[in-house]
Amino acid sequence: MTEEYFGKKVSDPYRYLEKNLDNNFIVDWIKENNEVTSNYFKNIESTDKVLEKILNSYDKKGDQISSTRITSNNKYFYLKTKSENNFSELFYKNGKDGKEVLIFDPSSYRIDDGVKYKINHISPCLDGEKIAIGVTENDTEFSDIIVIDVESKEIIFKTNKKSWPSALGGIKWNANCDGIYYTHVPVTDKNKEDYLFNTEAIYFNIENKQEKTVLFSKENNPDVSFKEEDFPLLYFDFVENKHIVGTVAGVAKYRNAYISSLESISKKKNDWRPLFKVSDKVRRFFLFKDELIFLTAKNASNFKICRTLINNPNFEKPEVLVPEYTNEIITDFAITKDGIYFVKVKNGVEANLMLLKNNGNLKSIELPIGAGNIKLQTKSPIESDLWVTLQGWTINSKKYFYDVISNSFILENSKSNSEKNNKDDIVVEEILVQSHDKKDIPLSIIYKRGFKKNGNHPLFITAYGAYGRSINPRSTALISNWIDEGGVYAVAHVRGGGEKGYEWYTEGLKLNKANSWKDLISCVKYLQEYKYTKSSKTVAWGASAGGIAVGKAVLEEPSLFSAAVITSGMLNTLRSEFAPNGKNNAKEFGTVKNPKEFESLLAMDSYQSLQKNTSYPSFLVTTGLNDSRVASWQSMKFVARLREYSSSKKPILFSVDFESGHGYESSKRKMNIKIGEIIVFALSQTGHPEYQPNE
Repeated sequence: MTEEYFGKKVSDPYRYLEKNLDNNFIVDWIKENNEVTSNYFKNIESTDKVLEKILNSYDKKGDQISSTRITSNNKYFYLKTKSENNFSELFYKNGKDGKEVLIFDPSSYRIDDGVKYKINHISPCLDGEKIAIGVTENDTEFSDIIVIDVESKEIIFKTNKKSWPSALGGIKWNANCDGIYYTHVPVTDKNKEDYLFNTEAIYFNIENKQEKTVLFSKENNPDVSFKEEDFPLLYFDFVENKHIVGTVAGVAKYRNAYISSLESISKKKNDWRPLFKVSDKVRRFFLFKDELIFLTAKNASNFKICRTLINNPNFEKPEVLVPEYTNEIITDFAITKDGIYFVKVKNGVEANLMLLKNNGNLKSIELPIGAGNIKLQTKSPIESDLWVTLQGWTINSKKYFYDVISNSFILENSKSNSEKNNKDDIVVEEILVQSHDKKDIPLSIIYKRGFKKNGNHPLFITAYGAYGRSINPRSTALISNWIDEGGVYAVAHVRGGGEKGYEWYTEGLKLNKANSWKDLISCVKYLQEYKYTKSSKTVAWGASAGGIAVGKAVLEEPSLFSAAVITSGMLNTLRSEFAPNGKNNAKEFGTVKNPKEFESLLAMDSYQSLQKNTSYPSFLVTTGLNDSRVASWQSMKFVARLREYSSSKKPILFSVDFESGHGYESSKRKMNIKIGEIIVFALSQTGHPEYQPNE
């Protein structure tokens, strides 16, 4: 079909794929593609070698611990994934060194319906006597919320309403541990027009098992500027607080926020009053008693930490606790009784930990190992406990307890943390590359020691550049196995991400989106010019919104690339507004209702950018049929048109997982298999002699 936008005609011959994914013809087409892709890997003898190596490495790590939550009375709750399982189980310990107790095994949940369930969120109440968890089917992300009595391990409450705790604010407990707050999603069927619309922030009383009480929503709060696609989220984190905060959320980076007293909430009074606005650019905040401490980009592109009183808030001239840094951005902060800990990062890859003491003195804390990424976790603002998780390109995630009195770090006891890293064999270069407009783009380059810049090494480069999110340094199976094969792994920290602050984000937003893929192109040209690789050995990888930067870079200058991998990619931005959750994504990428934004959407649309009789590189495109974030038909339409237009005769592989979604809930084993296939595909398309398909 052909549509006209502001006098410009746009052809969309594969539009029918958007609405007919359950059509037998389309299902058969997907299955045929899956079989072709599967056979491609079967015909490469080294595929089994790579998969066995990755899976054995994963198995040797032993049990994987994640999502640790620690209550104020020192009860530990966490998810553990055993190497032989494709799912995580919920465990509990009374104290760090207490006896481990299994609380919930999702494989035993509703075993008669034939669905594979996974835990995608955990939230213990303040005293640790109960715990609420989100249980999702396959990889859909939407969850049943189950409340479990920790001592008896019995399910004492289960909602009959779906939620999305892994994305929409999680589950919060009230101060008495007899009720939960969460965001309810009325329509979770992505094929319905009101999918994800009119969500509600609600309260359930667990003890009375009363029906939901809607606290914050479009219908309940007509004076609040809710749109049907907005998500109302509630924030109640500390038992000392007498107020609760509600925000009007979406994919946009900043939000309007409102506040209400718990007393009014208990009396079902609807007296929410404004707290801060989108224009205040509050990225993160903590409400403690009558103070709001917040991280903001207002008049501070690299962010600053401020404080104001909730009874007389002042966001125009708040008290500045930590001013903006010139060459570093503040990415995170946490509050303890000793002061405010915060993380500052240079170019998205060099992280440092600081402490602003209560007396106003600023202290730099020496870390036990160098890190490119730091995450903080505390119990409460009235306690000293602080946990610091460190990551880097060459170090696995390590979690430490920080003792503020002795100024020392104690490594938490877990197998994954004790795994050795051969970081002495790895070289990491952090450089700046000039883009098309002379902007300096951070580029991370990783390879094995002894590497020679002769242009003969395969390059695997990735980029994201959206929503103000950074690609943070972390060690992955993809990086380690790629460089083991003699390859170079690179990350282009392109505009649209958050690596260099708020302005860095806006320079890749909407009408400025072209900077994202032009930054990537500049980084690729640099790596080829300085003999890290050459075009016949260059592979680009983009996932989710990173599909825009990678897709457009490859299509704009196909001669620079040998192959591209797109995972759950946003490839049809002109139509993403009409996809599930499309109105939210329009806030990030633009709307076709605005003539300038239409032109920008068309320019960033890989599906629409394809040109007939063009020699394109090979592609491996994958997606999940249950994807609630990026519609799977974007990948389908792109692949169908790419095959029609490409004249190169190079492989165009397409794979659809009928069970998975965007990948957040996928099993570690399944994800490692996909990583192995990506490596095999990339090596096969860059000429590695051991990875060529059998004739």
